[in-house]
Parts: sequence; structure tokens; C-alpha cells
Amino acid sequence: MWWGIDHQLRKLASRRPERQISGARALGKSRDPRALRPLFDVLTGPGVRNPVKDAVLKDAALKALTGYRDPKSLEFFVIALGDADYRKAKAATEVLEAMKCPEAIPLLLSALGEANSDKVGAAAWVLAAMKCREAIPALLSALRENRETDYVPRALVKLEAFGPLTELLHSGPLNGYAVHRLVDACKDSRSPLCVELLLPLVRSPEEAIAYAGGEATRQGLMRPVAEREFQDLRRDAVEAIAAAGGEAARQGLMRILPELDFEGLMRCVPALRFTEKEWLSSELRLFYQIHQAYYDPRYELDSGCTEKLLAILQSDKESLRGRALAAWRLGRNPDSRAVSALREIMRAGVPGVWRKAAGGLCWSAGQRKTAWTVFCWQSVSGS
Repeated sequence: MWWGIDHQLRKLASRRPERQISGARALGKSRDPRALRPLFDVLTGPGVRNPVKDAVLKDAALKALTGYRDPKSLEFFVIALGDADYRKAKAATEVLEAMKCPEAIPLLLSALGEANSDKVGAAAWVLAAMKCREAIPALLSALRENRETDYVPRALVKLEAFGPLTELLHSGPLNGYAVHRLVDACKDSRSPLCVELLLPLVRSPEEAIAYAGGEATRQGLMRPVAEREFQDLRRDAVEAIAAAGGEAARQGLMRILPELDFEGLMRCVPALRFTEKEWLSSELRLFYQIHQAYYDPRYELDSGCTEKLLAILQSDKESLRGRALAAWRLGRNPDSRAVSALREIMRAGVPGVWRKAAGGLCWSAGQRKTAWTVFCWQSVSGS
């Protein structure tokens, strides 16, 4: 027996692929502790020149290693998850993922509590592959404490931990990057169960800040570039909901559409993927019309759009392009309320908006006055 193991180890160390493959298969059946590291080195090594034989050799080594389920071997693999050599960490991940050994779960859960982010991420990946729901509390703790923000969110989504994730987003603290990675994981999963988790991130900057927790408020969404960061997050969340598809995504977006600001409207209308006929026969047609009006200045709006355009124009929380569009379209078809609101905008000289308001009023009056002339005249005369 001992001579047999030594012989197989020599075959594994040879440079002849056929002998190495034969040796790896024989050592896998033996499960001799002396063969553990040599087999692992074959899996992580440079391989042989022939790509077909190299793939067969590495597969033989991987299958051989999955038979090593004793405590010392499992500890060896879990420690290797955090190895500075990427090839060794990757190989250990592949072995544990293929093994799906329940005895490895305590060691993997312990690894989630370590400071090595690579090891935490690899352990999260393996636990998700094992569908180990008992890992959810430890994964949530790792995400909350920002120990790893790439594979941990994906593991939580794969384990469908949407209830705990919603609570975590509400209570925080999560930094902005972790929230983005969580949204990306939802998008890749295409799961309808993600929809309710993501909808609050679409509604408004204030609600997203409140929803995403304290750390996001301090570090992510309250910096000078907060508006751009929020719009990026909103874009990704809408894309994730659209990727989920199905009735849950459609109903969710339709439910929040009346609450959205202009930028949210511009994101969600295309994501619903209605035909023009479906939009125009819907109670939500005014949102579609405003969306179309942004791209086509000649697009005719129903009278029902006036209220929404006035709300956009008069809100200082709306984006500049939203208020500018509202000013232009209200100026083209003004009624008494619109004229009053537009005059206030021109008197206040709101940058980027008052010129559109004046231009719209000039267009509707058919006069050749410049926007600056109208602004001065309105400001002075008050009429």
C-alpha cells in the first residue's frame, strides 16, 4: 500500500500528462493525507501545454480533492480561501463548491467573521452555492460591517434573503458602494422577489436616503455629488426591476409612477415597456405624454398634464431639465395658473428655467420679443 501511494505520487509529479491524470485518479480513491498538497498544487499549478489534457488533469485533481472531507483537510481548504495567491484561493473555492460538504459549514461561517475580505467573499460564494440559509445572519453582519461588498450581496440575493435585506437597508448602516453592489446583484438575479426591495430606491432622493440607512446618508448620498450618485442608483434600481420582468415588476412601477419626480418618470416610463396604444388607453397616460414631450417639442399634451407640469415647475427639488421642460410646455399653452407660475419663475430668475418660461410665452403669443426683454418687462410691470 505504501509503495503504491509513493508510486502514484511520483506519477503525479512527472511531466507526462497521461501519468499525472492516472496518478491523480488513483490518489483520489486512496484519500491519503500525503496526497492532499500535491493534488492541490496540480490544481493551482501552470498545467501542461496541451489544453485538452490540462483540462482533464485539473478535473481529475478537483474530483480527487472533493473526497478529502476530514476536519484537517476541510480546514486546509478554508484557510486557502484567503491565500494571497489568487490561484490557490480560486482552487479552494472550486473544491469546496464542488464538495458541498455540510461539515465545512461551521468553518465557512467562522471565515465570514474575519477581516480578510477575499476570504469572506469566497466563503460567501461557497455558502450560497450550498444554499445554506443558516449563513444569512453572518452574511448580513459581514455586509453591515463592510467586510466584503462584492460576493456577500450576491450570496444574500442568491439565498433570497429579501426580508432581512429590507430591514438592513432601513436600519443601516450601509455605505453607498454596498447599496450599489446589492442593486447589481438583484439585477443579475432577475428575480421578481427583488422588486419590493428596490422600489424605495426609485421614488425620491429623500426617501432613498431614509431607506438606505445612516451610513449612506453620511458617506454616500449627502456629498456634493449626491444628486448624480442618487440618479445612478435610481437608474440601476430601475434596470434591476425591469430585468426581473413579469407582473410584479410592472405593477410595482405602475404603483409608484404617480409619486415620482421628473427624473424618476423619465426612467420608469421606458422600463414599463407599454406600447403607445396601451399608454394612451391607460390612466397613467399623462406620464407617457410628458416623457414623449421631452424628446419631441411638437408632441401634443392633454390638458390633464398641466397639474403635473405645474408641480414639476414649482418644486425646487426637481431637476433643472425637468423644470425647464415644464416651463417651456406651460408657456406654449398657458392658462391663468400657468402664467402666474411662469411670471414667478421669471421674477426669481431661476437659472436655466426662466429663459424657457419666457421663450414659451413668446411662442404662444406669436411675438418676436427676446426672452430677456420679456423677463425685464414682466419684472418691471408686474403684469
